Amino acid sequence: MWDGTGRLCGPAVDRMRAVLRDLDMHVQADCAEPPDHLAIQLAALAEAMRQRRTSAVADLTDQMQVWTGRFAAALIRADGVGYYGNLARFLLSLLDRIADGSATVDDGRAAAAI
Repeated sequence: MWDGTGRLCGPAVDRMRAVLRDLDMHVQADCAEPPDHLAIQLAALAEAMRQRRTSAVADLTDQMQVWTGRFAAALIRADGVGYYGNLARFLLSLLDRIADGSATVDDGRAAAAI
């Protein structure tokens, strides 16, 4: 979890390991990223949505919304309307839509309707 402090591999790693176990997912041994990396969190969120695990979706969304605002703001400041700045805007919008229920899984193939 990005917290703006430069700390790596904090308590969020253990939380994400537990989430991944609960979803029957794992990070490959040769993956260089820690379990709390944004891409891994998004993969877990997509899998929780695919499994229709509403409490896991809510928990992951809540955890991500704690830090993604600061993360996105830093990206937007650094990149403006460039690629990463716009990805940050998309991330915030996606999490908001998941949190308010307007982003849903439309079938069993993990296709999020956004």
